[in-house]
Parts: sequence; structure tokens; C-alpha cells
Amino acid sequence: MENGIRINVVSLGVVEDAYEKYKDLFPGHNPIPMAKVVNGYVRSVMGKINGEIIRIYE
Repeated sequence: MENGIRINVVSLGVVEDAYEKYKDLFPGHNPIPMAKVVNGYVRSVMGKINGEIIRIYE
């Protein structure tokens, strides 16, 4: 894209910290540790990838 703009997406289920509150809305999902979620966003923003879906489900 122009001006070095990159677009990435981080896709995940329910975060471990919120699992007890939202578990009924995410049946069958494994809770994801916050450290993995943060790393996904860091990879999206600070990495060199572009046009990627970063999937974090386990």
C-alpha cells in the first residue's frame, strides 16, 4: 500500500482473563493466555508482515 501502510488482523477466541465472565458466549473455545494475545498484536504492529491474519486459538 502507499506510504508504507500495512494491514494485519489478530483473530482469537476468548482471553483467559475474561473466560469466567464470557465463557457462555464462547462454547468450545479454549481460553487464550494474555501473553499470547499481546504477542500477536506486537507481531502485527512491530513485525514486517502485511495482509496476514494472525490466528491465536491455543
